[in-house]
Amino acid sequence: MSTTQTQRDDHAATWKSIEDARIGFVATFGKDAAPRARPLTTQKADQGTLWFFIDRHGELADEIAADPRVLLTYADTSASFYASMTGRGHVSVDPQKARELWSKIAEAWFPGGPEDPKLGLLRIDVEHGETWEPTTNKVVQFMSIAAAAITHTPPKHEGKHTEFTA
Repeated sequence: MSTTQTQRDDHAATWKSIEDARIGFVATFGKDAAPRARPLTTQKADQGTLWFFIDRHGELADEIAADPRVLLTYADTSASFYASMTGRGHVSVDPQKARELWSKIAEAWFPGGPEDPKLGLLRIDVEHGETWEPTTNKVVQFMSIAAAAITHTPPKHEGKHTEFTA
């Protein structure tokens, strides 16, 4: 397999892992320029673009309008997958796209469905990202940590750290 194909496969696997993690923390910059983070459910992760449902009249939408820079983090401890990304956000109203992304669970927040007047789509275009994934299974990781605790020697940070641009 060529290096380019391997990179494409790794990139596709990264977006799949992000979508599987489901909950990401999205940090924006408030009126006082201080970062604010909140958990959001990822509706779709697609090769550099992330989609979320938000209240289009809420504080998050206001913060994105004032300063579109965002930081996103994901931690899926069951899969030992960790990611951090930066990008730019944009809030829109698009009932057709909302229908494409819709799930019954979203009705808890938006009872009017994809046409709910409060529903906004937050699209984040990722510019840069990093992922961390171990290359060993959890048993080996635990044994390494236990050995480090006994020997008072920090464990080696074995694993795969990847940086990417979308």
